[in-house]
Amino acid sequence: MKKAIKVLALALCAGSTILMAACGGTVSYKTTTSPNWEIRNPAGGELNENSDRLTRKEVATYAITFEKGSNTSYSFEYNQGGTYTTEFYAVKYDWNDASVPEEYRLSDTTDVVYAYKTTLALTGSVTVNGAKRDFSNAVTTLSYFRSADNNLTPVYSKQDIVCTSPNAIAPADLASAYVEVDCLYEVYYNRDGNSAIIETTDRSAENPEKQTASAGVGSEYSVFDASYVAMAMRSFTSSGTHTIDLMRAAEKQTSRFTVACGGELSLDRENESFSTIVSALDAAVDSGYLIAGKNDENVINYSYNELTLALASEMPGPASTYWYAHVSNSELNTCRAALIRMSETMPFNLGNIVYSLSSLEYITI
Repeated sequence: MKKAIKVLALALCAGSTILMAACGGTVSYKTTTSPNWEIRNPAGGELNENSDRLTRKEVATYAITFEKGSNTSYSFEYNQGGTYTTEFYAVKYDWNDASVPEEYRLSDTTDVVYAYKTTLALTGSVTVNGAKRDFSNAVTTLSYFRSADNNLTPVYSKQDIVCTSPNAIAPADLASAYVEVDCLYEVYYNRDGNSAIIETTDRSAENPEKQTASAGVGSEYSVFDASYVAMAMRSFTSSGTHTIDLMRAAEKQTSRFTVACGGELSLDRENESFSTIVSALDAAVDSGYLIAGKNDENVINYSYNELTLALASEMPGPASTYWYAHVSNSELNTCRAALIRMSETMPFNLGNIVYSLSSLEYITI
């Protein structure tokens, strides 16, 4: 199961700030987070009772393509036509709600928090020595987390996963080439974000029962839930290397990751592979959600930063890369650091799954 979840971590950084108390106190390597999804950073905090995101949400849709890898022992491929959608908005979270674990409940305490929902639908096949099996993957996540002013501290996450994933580098037969996951995970965090309760329901079991586990969450580095890591990285400045902790529900603990941030790059309008991205950005400019001016040739030029997410280990395994629209001026962040492309490297040299922005809208909820 662990291998399967690693493949999903999209699904599944910049300038870490080091703070030290004046008299030899606790060292903190937390990463600074900024609301880079806003055109301007609002004074007095970006998330409050009057937040526009309580009534409107950003909806981004991505087209999915597959790039076959070099593994000659077997193939694990994904079909054209898959979709990945993200929704980003805000909700009021009641810490005394009946759904909150009793030990985390707080009377008369409500926070306006961000909500991030992702929906993945993808079909494919695995083939070993001529034997083939088709499959359909469906993954939905929902996460709540606090404002950038509060370091995007996790509040709650839910992952509904039905997935078939690679299991070996050179399987002897079809049955040993893949693993199937049919699980529901829910993670509740206390308001300080330093402890979590993880509820797991393995629906593939003969008699599915909810299993509950508790986990401590470290305070040395910034902690995010893996279900919203793409939003967390969107808040980083686009230089340097960051170390962060990600809560991965399937492993019932946090794992340390590094995020390496590349320099500013130009998005090539002439590259056919990026045509859907360019069209989506142009349409978002036309709608007024993004702001960008045309050059002397009446063309809008876009730039981006590539961030690479990898396990902090001597053997980190496959890494994922994320392209965010470049923030050239934080006072007028014209392209909102929009996530325009993701590339997820599969294990065992089986290939890459690429997600390219195809639409970006801001709609009324």
